[in-house]
Amino acid sequence: MTSIWNEISQGLQGFWGKIIAVLFIGFTLVAAKGGNMLMAFAMFIIAMVIGIVPGIVDARYTLLF
Repeated sequence: MTSIWNEISQGLQGFWGKIIAVLFIGFTLVAAKGGNMLMAFAMFIIAMVIGIVPGIVDARYTLLF
């Protein structure tokens, strides 16, 4: 189970993770425009956790972003 989790985690830190994060940020904008601020906040947090935060951590420690 640990190796599967590591593969998923490493996959989301790369190109696909950034694409998914941008998709969730788009969903955030749609939810906020519709007035559902709680859903918008949840989508924003998911986007940060999936694609952007791991990229920032990688950039901080490996200088690759």
